[in-house]
This record gives sequence, structure tokens and C-alpha cells, in this order.
Amino acid sequence: SKPRFVERLIKINRVSKVTKGGKKLSFRAIVVIGDEKGKVGVGVAKANDVVNAFKKAKADGHKNLIELPITKSLSIPHNVSGQFGACKVI
Repeated sequence: SKPRFVERLIKINRVSKVTKGGKKLSFRAIVVIGDEKGKVGVGVAKANDVVNAFKKAKADGHKNLIELPITKSLSIPHNVSGQFGACKVI
């Protein structure tokens, strides 16, 4: 079966382009998609309305999928360092 992707809208921006006839408004959408098992993609797109910008950004996210390693506790492995007083734990 096809993997089930979850999409999250990060930001919608209203952008304008100044033309000789005035200002032309469009919308820019940033969307993150992933299957919650290590595959994730970010999509950015612009369109004349919010719905089309979201759809285009979602399609762009599907094109930019990358694989990330995931631990048993569903976290991304990374270095952690702590500091307390003069002590440093790496």
C-alpha cells in the first residue's frame, strides 16, 4: 500500500509585486510533509490564492523527500551537551 503522508502548514505569506498597473497580490505557502517514519520533505510555492499555493507547496514537498534516521523514542539522533556551573557534560 501507498505510504500515508501527514502535511503541516508552516506559514502563509501575502506577497505583492508592484507592476505598472498597481500591486499584484499573491500568496506564498511553506508546507512540511512526512510519513512519521523517517521520510520528510519541505515545499515552498506561490499562487494567486491560498488553496492553490498550499497544493503546489505540497507537491513540491513530495519532490524534495529525504530520509532521516529515527531512534526508538521517535527522535532524530543528535549530539547533546549540558552545562552546570564549571562542569560540562557532552
